[in-house]
Amino acid sequence: MAHYLAAGNDKMVTATVAPAGVQTTIKAHASVHSDGSIAVMITNIDPANAANVTVNVTGGSMLACSGVRFGYQPVNGDQDGPVLGSNIFSTPDGSSVPVGVPANSSVVVWFPKK
Repeated sequence: MAHYLAAGNDKMVTATVAPAGVQTTIKAHASVHSDGSIAVMITNIDPANAANVTVNVTGGSMLACSGVRFGYQPVNGDQDGPVLGSNIFSTPDGSSVPVGVPANSSVVVWFPKK
């Protein structure tokens, strides 16, 4: 999953998550790719509870309207299967994106340059 987040010549920027209080179990890292696209990796370290969070990115341009959410397809309940991509949409002003993150898992959201 890390290769979806960043590669050489990409710039790491700040990502924050809401609502308040989730920061103890949700970790977010963001990058602006050399082509101007933005990726955010969100990790939920809670082994039992999924989380619905809103991610804000600073240090890059606004998020495009439509992006891709990459996540592992579960296999047998607790094993990671293949990585699947699905559409995800930012808020109308491009300032944030709501993301569901399964328990004990990471997802990456990617948005093209706006």
